[in-house]
Amino acid sequence: MKLLPAIIVRSAAARPLRRCGVAAVAAIALLAAPSLAAPAQEANEQLVKVAFIYNFAKFTTWPDSVFADAEAPVALCVVGKHDFGDAFESVQGKSIGGRTVIVKYLASYRDKDSCQIVYVAPSEKARLARIVLTGKEAHALTVSDMDGFAEGGGIIRMMRGSDDRIGFEINAKAAEESGIKLSSRLLTLAKKLLN
Repeated sequence: MKLLPAIIVRSAAARPLRRCGVAAVAAIALLAAPSLAAPAQEANEQLVKVAFIYNFAKFTTWPDSVFADAEAPVALCVVGKHDFGDAFESVQGKSIGGRTVIVKYLASYRDKDSCQIVYVAPSEKARLARIVLTGKEAHALTVSDMDGFAEGGGIIRMMRGSDDRIGFEINAKAAEESGIKLSSRLLTLAKKLLN
């Protein structure tokens, strides 16, 4: 019987220490939360952008000559150094118009790379004119989130709108010059249309 009060006293004495320990861990977690949430939020934004690119392609019609045959895949080429991590892998193996999507990572882009969709990383700004010209010649859908991309001859630029949501602008003239057709449904969804 004498042991029971000692255990109770000891447990009661330990509770405030445990509470302090739990409170300290909770405080550390709260301080760390913004730094932990930022990479997760950034990763989610990159996945959303990749989903946008995939959906842009679903509303794009390429000339038949772009594909080697009826079974040829749709190649999504990622050009330059990007901050998407492995987000592009989320569309690997999916289907667009009955064709399988494959993802290629390229240090530079040349017409022999056989890309139907070209994501141009901001690291390629100095080479943008050459990439856009190659994309036109190869009938590629060029997409980026680089400032000035559509004005520089790229087809679709993704950006954050004033409502902090991801939107896009389309350079319809560049699409036409590339020989690809964008669905009117896609054109009406653009926040800005350049002609």
